[in-house]
Formats: sequence, C-alpha cells, structure tokens
Amino acid sequence: MTRTRTALAVAAMLLLAGCGATDAAESTTPATAATEPFPGALSSAPVAQRYESVEALRDALGAGGYYCTDWQRDDRVALALQSGQCSDADVLMIFTGESAVHEAAQNLKALVTNFVVGENWIVNTDRPYAVTYAIGGTIVEGTGDALDTEDESDDGSAAVDTSGYDLTTDEGLCEADADLTNLELNDAIAPLLGFPADRDERTYDQDEAIRDYKNEAFRRECPARAS
Repeated sequence: MTRTRTALAVAAMLLLAGCGATDAAESTTPATAATEPFPGALSSAPVAQRYESVEALRDALGAGGYYCTDWQRDDRVALALQSGQCSDADVLMIFTGESAVHEAAQNLKALVTNFVVGENWIVNTDRPYAVTYAIGGTIVEGTGDALDTEDESDDGSAAVDTSGYDLTTDEGLCEADADLTNLELNDAIAPLLGFPADRDERTYDQDEAIRDYKNEAFRRECPARAS
C-alpha cells in the first residue's frame, strides 16, 4: 500500500475521531512542488467558489474534468458539514465557513501529504493539481507524520477487524458499509472473490468487480447505499 493511499483513508478516520486542531492563528501553507502540475494549472486555474453541498462540489469537479467514478456520500468526517468519498482515492468535504476549513486543515497537515482548500471546502487527494485545474483552490502541503505510528499488517495495509460482519450476506455488507470506509470494505471483500486483500496488488477490473458485488447487495438490502 502506498503512503499516499494510506493517508487518504487515515485522514477521514482521524478527523472522524475529532483530533484537536493547532493554533487557529497558524495559516495554511501552499505546496511548492507537490506533484508535476498540469500544463497551465497554476496560471489558468479558475477562481475557487463556495459550494452549498458536497454534491455541488463533486459536480463542479466533474465539470472541470475531475470525475467521481465511485461516489458515496457518507458524512463521516466529524468536523465537516457534509462529506463523501470519490473514486476510492479522494475525500470531499464541505464546511460551515473559513474558520472550520482552517481547523480541519490543521488536522490534515499531520495526516496527509497534499490537499486542496477553498472558501468552504477541502478535497483530500493524491492529485492536487488536477483539483486546482478543475475548480481552483490552494494546494496545502502536509507532513504525513501521523502515518509513521499507524499500525499495519504484514502486507503493509492498515489492519481492520471485519470479523463482526458476514460479508457473504446482503445484510452484513450493508452493516459493514455503514461502519467502514470504501477502501476498508473493498479490502475485506477482495479475498471472498479470489482477489488480493492488498489494494495495490489488485487490477482495475478486480476493483470494479468488488464494486459490482457491493452494489448488487446494496440494491437488494439498502438501496440508499448503492452508487
């Protein structure tokens, strides 16, 4: 599992736990070289807007060419007014205003390497320049220091106990989806379908098969969770 992909999952979980923010007077710091920027990303990026819902943020990203292929609104991030996961790699968050964004940004700095902030939103992503190219915003560079103390299994993936869920039943899958992140549930389902539990060893087609397996169960047992 790569450091970045681990960070994306950890960020949502630790924000959910309500870890404390640092001094509110500290400002967020733009990254200088997070990744190779898109051509013209810094010179022609749109002016960041305020969004009334996380779905509006998602749609704006899509209109700018940054697509959500596995969208799930879950409102799991405690500091956020609304939140959801997109493409198994991004967390989209809407806040009440700039002060709430600032507080969340201070928490995220210790958890991830890069994310993008706007007037009332944050996108936690491994492609920050693609986000700014789509909707503007400021790239913030974090340290990811909290990842160094994260418990991991032998294969490098964060250990998650799924023994309390029967993932072979529709009901069990719905219960697990309510408690786990998309990534955690996908990793738990993978061995049932004969795929590697380590997401970095799976192919795109295998991840798609896992999503189809989940969604078929969701449509039967908990339609609101189907995507």
